[in-house]
Amino acid sequence: MRLVCADESILVYDSARRSVWAKRGSKPRVLVTGSHKRVYLFGALTSNRRHLFRQYPKINGPIFTAYLSQLKQRYGRLILLIDKAPWHRSMLVKTFLGENRSWLRVLYFPANAPEMNPVEECWRQMKNDVVGSTFHPTFQQLKGALTRYLRTKRYKHNIFKYLSQ
Repeated sequence: MRLVCADESILVYDSARRSVWAKRGSKPRVLVTGSHKRVYLFGALTSNRRHLFRQYPKINGPIFTAYLSQLKQRYGRLILLIDKAPWHRSMLVKTFLGENRSWLRVLYFPANAPEMNPVEECWRQMKNDVVGSTFHPTFQQLKGALTRYLRTKRYKHNIFKYLSQ
């Protein structure tokens, strides 16, 4: 069985930067889109430093179970570490987990301890590299930039170090 940590992230297509350079005494200008469109991301890191990231139209139980099926196709038998998000504890997901005990075991991170999940560091790096320094004129360009980044970025996190903290 392979150990896998998974998490979800939501990116809002609204502001171009979190911080900006500005001349002292001047008022900084930040470009905003005014949009409230969102990108919903699912991500997983394995004990042998492989990863699987996917974009979905929303986050809910049925989509989470579809993502679990993709994890099975890619990695086989799993021990999955996830947080206690509502869609992870829905009746549909509980039924799915019960029916798939032959290849899937689930453990939960402690409540209020996101720093234990190594996927959180992936989200932080991604948001800083893709969203933190670039203005994307359209929502589709943002989604494309995220896709390219997540396909080419190689995260070298040792998940056992995160779990042993």
